[in-house]
Amino acid sequence: MSIQAMAWAIEQQEITDSLARHVLLCLANYADNDGGAAFPSAATLAVDTGMSERSVRNKLDLLEQSGLIRKGNQAIVAAYIERGDRRPVCFDLAMPVREEKRGARGAGRNSRGAHGAGRDAERGAAGSTTGCTTFQNGVQEVPSRGAGAAGNPSLNPSHKPSINQNHGSTVVLPDWLPADAWGKFVAFRRAGNGKRKFTEHAEQLLLDDLVQLRADGNDPVKVIEQSIKRGWTGLFKISGQRHEAQVQVSRDEARAAAAASIGLGARPHEHDFATIDADFRRID
Repeated sequence: MSIQAMAWAIEQQEITDSLARHVLLCLANYADNDGGAAFPSAATLAVDTGMSERSVRNKLDLLEQSGLIRKGNQAIVAAYIERGDRRPVCFDLAMPVREEKRGARGAGRNSRGAHGAGRDAERGAAGSTTGCTTFQNGVQEVPSRGAGAAGNPSLNPSHKPSINQNHGSTVVLPDWLPADAWGKFVAFRRAGNGKRKFTEHAEQLLLDDLVQLRADGNDPVKVIEQSIKRGWTGLFKISGQRHEAQVQVSRDEARAAAAASIGLGARPHEHDFATIDADFRRID
């Protein structure tokens, strides 16, 4: 199979017979890159085109008369098929000779080379009049008028990034919040759900939540670690942590409910004389 031969066959406009063009395209499928040594049998072309063998032979004769194909080297067929009565006719497509193509391409390259040489000469002349120097890979080869060597901006940073800029944010962190802990949480948020963009405004709101959680007695670092560990996008109080005041209120409510269930709440004048054991039972 030759892409070059098939492309040439498709572009042919010298023959308008659609069936002949179909046979030419199928014949080009068996040619080499130069369009030669195509020797499929008429039966094979009949299968490829869906035509009868007689119609295929007629179209081959038409293509040969039009000069699009010609009989090629039959010795090539003999090298593949021993029996002479079974050898098909070898055809060559009338494609341009490869040497001609190569010569045309070479001439084009030479013209481009001459044009490029002219541009180089113009650039050289301009450089001599202006005194400009050439650069290679960002390095100034010859200083012009005492100019120093050009520096590489990437190797000379103008400033050192602050701690709050480690994760690319301009949000100012409080002194009590470790920058690395907050940076891990920001990286966790940005690497999470890609559908929700983690903006600086959202970061500031979460930082405000962390300030309130710290005021309520929660360790900021533990709050951050808890959200990362459980895959939470927000910041919440530490699970299982209850303040002593809340515990005391819950105990007082439980004792009051137990006292009411045994009737102590209905007789306030007996409170001084009644004692409640550990199981909230009245002891007289």
